[in-house]
Amino acid sequence: MNEKNPMSKESIAAKLVSIDWKNVGSVVAGVVALLYVLGLIVSNEYLNCISASNFALLRPQCIFTGTWTLALLFLGALPAIGGHMIAGRQPNKWRKWLFFPIGILCGWVLTVMGSWIVLKLLQTDTQVFWYNQPAGLPQPWHFLLSVKPMLYIATWYLVFPTIVWLSNPRAFVTFTSAPIRHLVILLVFLSVWATWGIASEIYPHVPKAMAGGKPQVVVLFLTEDGKKVWSELRDDQHPQTAAQANAPQGTAPPATGTGAVPVTPKVNLLYETSDQAFIQLNTDKPICDQPTIKLDRKLVGAIRTEK
Repeated sequence: MNEKNPMSKESIAAKLVSIDWKNVGSVVAGVVALLYVLGLIVSNEYLNCISASNFALLRPQCIFTGTWTLALLFLGALPAIGGHMIAGRQPNKWRKWLFFPIGILCGWVLTVMGSWIVLKLLQTDTQVFWYNQPAGLPQPWHFLLSVKPMLYIATWYLVFPTIVWLSNPRAFVTFTSAPIRHLVILLVFLSVWATWGIASEIYPHVPKAMAGGKPQVVVLFLTEDGKKVWSELRDDQHPQTAAQANAPQGTAPPATGTGAVPVTPKVNLLYETSDQAFIQLNTDKPICDQPTIKLDRKLVGAIRTEK
């Protein structure tokens, strides 16, 4: 009974002492830097769609953006990884061809379920990813369309590696083989491309509280100069007054007083700096497919958030 317990306090302390904490710190710092850069790329690809940019170094929310972006990239790659790994471990060509689609199917299931869970955790309304849905569409199709951007990304992840695999299927024997390493390199390059899809299709629908770029629905209270500019932007249709904007539909608006402050209709506030406000009109089109209006902040007296 004098044997030393392998899980004793002394053995645990010895293991903790033997850990090279310097290397652990370096790995953690490297991961955090990777997530930060990935989040910075995604957020600025989105801002580029609206003709804006922000490469400020002190943006901690980019770490969280990079975290859920990396999770979505991994989920998108699962069909390709599953198909090639399962097929690559089979002993003969016929088993490779048999298990290749099975691995792809398993990967697709994990991609759809996993991405749906991630998008729900991000408080994203997944119904915004599909427009003008046909009447009477079966419920399973509603579910698949709710993760439409991820289906696109997973398809591209799958097509190109499959072409590589078909060129030499016998070489996919182990994960350490040269073609597998080529596959991993190809997936890395595809990930760079996939960040654009995430930035344009997913990031604009993730709330800002979850490190996304979902626009706020607002009305802008304009100065006198702002009223003139807005009239030109709206083809000489003058903005409403605050009293007119709040008037019930179907009733005549109250008379405008001399101190009335002109306001815009409800617009999407995409991004705001100390100098400019980037807005779009409320439409059903994706954000990157609409023109963006850059409004000088000096023309805006106040901003009211709408629900």
